[in-house]
Amino acid sequence: MNCIRFTCVMLVLLAGNSLWATVIEQRHAAAEAYNSQQWLEAAELYSKLISANPNDGALLNNYGLALLRIGKYDDAIAAFTKSMRTGRRPEDCLYNIACAYSLSERKDQALSALSRAYAAGYSNDELIQSDGDLANIRSDKRFARIAGLPDPGVTDRVQRWKDDLDFLSRRVVELHWRPFKNISRTEFNRNIEDIVSRVSGLSDLQIRAEIQKLLVKIGDGHTAVVSDFFLMKHGLGHKNASLRFLPIELFWYDDAVRVIAATAEYKSLIGARVLSIDTLDIGSATELMESYVSRDNEWGARWGIMQALCDPKLLEALGMGNASGGFSFKLESMDGTRHDVQLVPSGLENLHRLRLDEALDLETPLRYEESDQFLWMKMLGHLLYVRIDAIHDEHNESFAEFTERIFTTAEENEAQALVIDLRNNLGGQGHLTMPLLHRLIASKSYNRPGALYVLIGRKTFSAAMALAAQLELHAHARFVGEPTGSRPNFVGESTIIRLPYSALRISISSRYHQNGYSFDRRFWIAPVIPAKPDFSLARRGVDPCLEAVMRECR
Repeated sequence: MNCIRFTCVMLVLLAGNSLWATVIEQRHAAAEAYNSQQWLEAAELYSKLISANPNDGALLNNYGLALLRIGKYDDAIAAFTKSMRTGRRPEDCLYNIACAYSLSERKDQALSALSRAYAAGYSNDELIQSDGDLANIRSDKRFARIAGLPDPGVTDRVQRWKDDLDFLSRRVVELHWRPFKNISRTEFNRNIEDIVSRVSGLSDLQIRAEIQKLLVKIGDGHTAVVSDFFLMKHGLGHKNASLRFLPIELFWYDDAVRVIAATAEYKSLIGARVLSIDTLDIGSATELMESYVSRDNEWGARWGIMQALCDPKLLEALGMGNASGGFSFKLESMDGTRHDVQLVPSGLENLHRLRLDEALDLETPLRYEESDQFLWMKMLGHLLYVRIDAIHDEHNESFAEFTERIFTTAEENEAQALVIDLRNNLGGQGHLTMPLLHRLIASKSYNRPGALYVLIGRKTFSAAMALAAQLELHAHARFVGEPTGSRPNFVGESTIIRLPYSALRISISSRYHQNGYSFDRRFWIAPVIPAKPDFSLARRGVDPCLEAVMRECR
């Protein structure tokens, strides 16, 4: 009797496994048909899958897209509506519903769905302006208003800025995760109205500065007017002749603001202490810039303020000089000599900077060695030093492949500890770090006290901040350096919008990133082993973070 029962149970289990394998095979077949644009076959396969599993939003979405391509618009709308009810990306579902209505020449319904998509947080402005599915509604003035397209008939400067600010106000509400946590909606609207009322008396650069000052009040590091630095860094401005940069780079040490890099023409200024800019002493200048720098915490502000002090557009807007005549800096060189220099901004063609170590003919610090590579590693005695300056796939190596190379190199060289340097990492694509995180968690060699060091600082931000927080939570990481430039749990994501008339790009934080416990409200991760940037060490080629790690690992 017991044998019979056991046999029956095994038959049931085998039947269940067979059914499961069949479902997986069906999903693979549907995905293959979908990816190869075999729309009719994909629709049939997804229809069968959905009949057995009507609660899978991804299946419903792909089914809807297949139906859309074969012209079954009402069925596609029904599929997208069901997908939206599962909570799967409602903004995309509404966009696709708008496409279905447009293709079936139901203009009013299409525009209504498109408006609802934007209200739900849709943000792919480039697609909406080029998607052939929306050709039937693109000429409608309502489409231009929804999508933020300029009206050629509006030529009045004041009206154009008013429309830009109205669009900005709307998109902040639609896209930001929690826009009115630090500033009330009433105060935000009052600020918008104030800028509008003063447009005729402000230059375009001054309006840009006023918008930035308002966005700072929202209270996070990702919501900001997109700077020329960001445009350059992300390849958004290579064809934009208006990008301008001062020929120096500044750093805020505890005791002074100093020039830490400069173009070859201004090599003699490297290492100099900044005394004043225009008529403001450096203390007053940094204090002024606090109102114009978006940040998650005061350490991120330290980096951001230095960027602001080298932003010709902001300096001009605040009356501290102009792009054509330049900006007056009073400096004190390392030997005590004082200089008055007029720094004229230039474009991308003159962007290369010499660093302090190059100016002083010092050995190149590891954090700058082969600086054209943002994923780099080198054995340092019995330690493996790993520098991650951005979280992206390299053109010849993915982040996952780099991860494997880390552990292969560590094993081949019998590295006793890993040192991961995130000090110069402003972020990237956070999902790419999962292979590294998983390998470190599983590692018996390096997920233990004293075998994993993470170097952090004021530029540890965004995706790099998320990685640091996850390492703190899931691994035996010892943090070395200064506090991070962001919070363990933060509002982020640079969702970029473009204002219709001024073409000003605005970054809006559209997601909440919880990387630690839900009750973690810290403003930063503090180092376990403090090692602040120190100019007296930097001018001797000493890296205080690596020195601290080496002392710990003796």
